[in-house]
Amino acid sequence: MNIAEKYIHDAVNGRLIIGQDIRLQCERHLRDLEAQKEKDSQYYFDTEAAEQVLRFAAVSYFGKGRLSGQNFKLEGWQAALLWQVYGWKRRETGTRKYKQVYVKVSRKNGKTEFLSLIGNYGFTNEAFKGPERDPEIYWAATKKDQAKYGWLIQKSQLGHMVKASKKIAAYAKILTHNIDTHKGTGFVRYLGKDSKTEDGLNPYYGLVDEYHEHPSNDMVNVLISGMGARISPILWIITTAGFNPQSPCAQHEKRCKDILKGAIDNDSILPWIYDLDPDDDWHDEDNWPKANPNLGVSVNMEFLRDQYRDAVTMGADKEANFLTKNLNKWVSSRITFIKDATYCENMGEIDLNALKGKICYGGLDLASVNDTNAFCLYFPEQDGLNKPCAIWWYWIPEDNVRDRVSKDAVPYLDWINDGYIITTPGNVTDYNILKHEIMQIAEMYDICSVGYDRWNSSQLVIDLLEEGLPFEKFGQGFGSMNAPTKEYQRLMLTNSINVGKNPVSRWHNSNIELDVNPAGDIKITKAKSTEKVDGMIALIMAMGEKMDKHNNQGSVYDDRDIIIL
Repeated sequence: MNIAEKYIHDAVNGRLIIGQDIRLQCERHLRDLEAQKEKDSQYYFDTEAAEQVLRFAAVSYFGKGRLSGQNFKLEGWQAALLWQVYGWKRRETGTRKYKQVYVKVSRKNGKTEFLSLIGNYGFTNEAFKGPERDPEIYWAATKKDQAKYGWLIQKSQLGHMVKASKKIAAYAKILTHNIDTHKGTGFVRYLGKDSKTEDGLNPYYGLVDEYHEHPSNDMVNVLISGMGARISPILWIITTAGFNPQSPCAQHEKRCKDILKGAIDNDSILPWIYDLDPDDDWHDEDNWPKANPNLGVSVNMEFLRDQYRDAVTMGADKEANFLTKNLNKWVSSRITFIKDATYCENMGEIDLNALKGKICYGGLDLASVNDTNAFCLYFPEQDGLNKPCAIWWYWIPEDNVRDRVSKDAVPYLDWINDGYIITTPGNVTDYNILKHEIMQIAEMYDICSVGYDRWNSSQLVIDLLEEGLPFEKFGQGFGSMNAPTKEYQRLMLTNSINVGKNPVSRWHNSNIELDVNPAGDIKITKAKSTEKVDGMIALIMAMGEKMDKHNNQGSVYDDRDIIIL
């Protein structure tokens, strides 16, 4: 049993400190080994191909740092991954089973050196012995300078190999700004969103480092779409977690985890995810190896303890950095008003039909004519409703969706397809559509009043007022916003509100930044909140309308004659 096989068996048998995702992938591998014995099996394991990549690694070199020029030593987790990726083949064609590999591992675990070794394997050894010729290897990032970092390490590794092997020296041509082949048209390049062209690519290997920094899937899609002419291409993604839990990387990881759980059937993707399990206590250092497979090699416990000490003593930003970069947890970098975990505890099912006819209060947050608009209804506790709840509607101009995807790095297209956001034709908001839909909403629910920002109102509000809808001006200062903002906080922290399962609202909550005045009053500020908070502003106004009506019920004699005794 070699180092790769031992790691896989140790992972399954509980002899390693790993998370459930690594264990599930190792179990998947062992199931496939059994399944290949069946006559109708689509895949088989090519032991020679798997051993070949391990032999290549043994004669490779580190390219950066104190180990530069020394032979590359595969750790068990790296060997186990390569063993599975390069061993599994499709029985019908003999090409590789896995077309995409997603690796998440914490900072300081040698991921870029590892990815560089993989790039050199595709550029040299697979080109020698595999079905491909003239390999095109691409490092991809949002900017060329970012992609160049990995390319430079691969170049350094390859330079050591050229000195050690006449065969490699006769094949690879290393120049200051280029890695090419002496014969044919093979090369290694780096590209970013700011490259002069992304067209005409014919990637054999796509290497994406730090995917969490990508605001969209554009670069990944460029690589995938260019691979069609290749016999057996592969896309490698290696990353840490990031500060945007709604980013393309985080969404891709969610799908990868669903593959491991069996919720999604996709045999072409291999997830290799090192992070803590959902119920793990991040304060317990016994859990830290789950996110740091190179612990004791390229990262040490003393370093992690130092980072942890900063996390618990130096403020929320240090805590977020430790959780994200050292323990691989997706968290927001900002000092969060209501933490995402707390928000999720209040996300329950909402029966919209059961809400029809019930008393509620609204908030309308109108953005500029080319941005997102939010409408929220807040239903206080009442007969048939034992807990307050909130529901939202969002609108955005159809032509601006891709621009918003790029700017906000969230899955607007998925949210639109799932019905959480409504698009209006063109590149500016069609307020006639909003008017029609809000009037339809008003027919279903007993809306007592709707708060709106008097400084950002429009003809829409005037039209709705003329239709008889109870719109009220709602100030955006501390005087109006403080009480409902604190009430929202109280309800969330005591698990006393149901905010439904709207992912747009969840994202808006994670973006909240607060203004605090000397008296301790608070309000959500759009000026400091660099991402969208429209849904939360709409909810706060709706709650404020409810509180205002409750606290200003007036005298009974407003509707009754004075009784003279």
